[in-house]
Amino acid sequence: MYRNFLKPVSLAASLVCVVSVTAEPITLKDSVLQVIAQNPSVYSAIQEYKSRGYEVREAKSGYLPSIDLGLGVGYEATNNPSTRTAGEDEVELTRKEASLNLRQLLFDGFAASNEVRRQKYREQTSKYEAFSIAENQALRTSEVYLEILKSEEFLLMAKETLAVHEKIFKQMRERNKAGIGSEADLTQVSARLALADGNVVTAQANHDDAISNYIRVVGSHPVVELMQRPNSLSNYFDTLNIKSETEVALRQHPTLLAATSDVTAAQAQYSAASSTMWPRVHLEASKRIDDDIGGVEGRDESLFVGVRLRYDIYVGGRNSARKGYTSYQVENAKGVRDNAHLQVIEAMRLSFNAYNSLKGKMAYQKQHVDFAKQTRDAYKEQFNLGKRTLLDVLNTENEYVDAKRSLVRSSYDRQFSEYRIMNAKGELLHSIGLSVDDLLALK
Repeated sequence: MYRNFLKPVSLAASLVCVVSVTAEPITLKDSVLQVIAQNPSVYSAIQEYKSRGYEVREAKSGYLPSIDLGLGVGYEATNNPSTRTAGEDEVELTRKEASLNLRQLLFDGFAASNEVRRQKYREQTSKYEAFSIAENQALRTSEVYLEILKSEEFLLMAKETLAVHEKIFKQMRERNKAGIGSEADLTQVSARLALADGNVVTAQANHDDAISNYIRVVGSHPVVELMQRPNSLSNYFDTLNIKSETEVALRQHPTLLAATSDVTAAQAQYSAASSTMWPRVHLEASKRIDDDIGGVEGRDESLFVGVRLRYDIYVGGRNSARKGYTSYQVENAKGVRDNAHLQVIEAMRLSFNAYNSLKGKMAYQKQHVDFAKQTRDAYKEQFNLGKRTLLDVLNTENEYVDAKRSLVRSSYDRQFSEYRIMNAKGELLHSIGLSVDDLLALK
């Protein structure tokens, strides 16, 4: 699905080799690596970061001297006091000129230093932005990865339920043939059997949808039988609290760090714009060798070495307009940073609330599964003794299956909420076993 943007052999190909040769389990880390290696948005962000490094080098060139060579040849017609003194109103010559100029910045109102600082922070911003995009892609990958495993469990449960109803149907059909069962019971179990068949079809469709979502995000078809469910991080979260985790997130979340770097870059841009109010001083050296210029035949050589000062007296209000523009850009960057600050806090609170809610909910769901199983087993025994109706047995069977489905769903939802917390902290890649260096090393 995705174009392979990397020069090395793609991870997708290596995963195929793993599946076909060694049949090793496919982990969440494998899937995240594949996404990071091939996802266009991650690739684009990394290239943006690397391009910013050259902008830093470009800004640093302001510290270094500039040397230029000029050559020229062409027709020149001259009419000046010198030519008229010689008795000619106009002298036509072929002008030839050559110049070599060196210019070294001495002072420019700190424009060069502020531009270097701005570009460094822009480079830092793009680094954090690439990290943030990779973090979000990792979260999305973990979602579709877990969704496949969850839908597979639901499909197996639906098939198991279908097998149970088929068994009950066969028993009721035999009882009916033997004259000890009622037609109503056979009709009832037939209806439940049809429902179980439909549930298998629905579960299969949901599983196929989960696979399609995985292919869209990761870029390859999953080998479901080799996919391994990640270990839960619940023991890690049991010792944490939302206040401390929020403080960590505000210190290190890449989105917030990127926004903060943008503020500093904007401030440096404002300082650079303010530098236009200062004079510019350069050390200059110029060597010229000209022939037949000014209406005088022969060589004309000159050498200049000295310091020149330039100061803009009036440029149509351009400098003040630039300064006003950059001042508003600083405030805009601060607004983006403050909004990112609020988003980080909100994401952490929502993730923690979801985790704690599911954690408490699962304790009761486990009890529900246990009690529903005990009730189902007891009802089956009582049905065989004639103390319960078939409808009682079917209802308890459905309640048990529904309780298991709810528990499985909550289990996967809680695990995904763990990844949401790590993402809200900016540590999801780290928890999977990856680092920023792994990301930025991609070509």
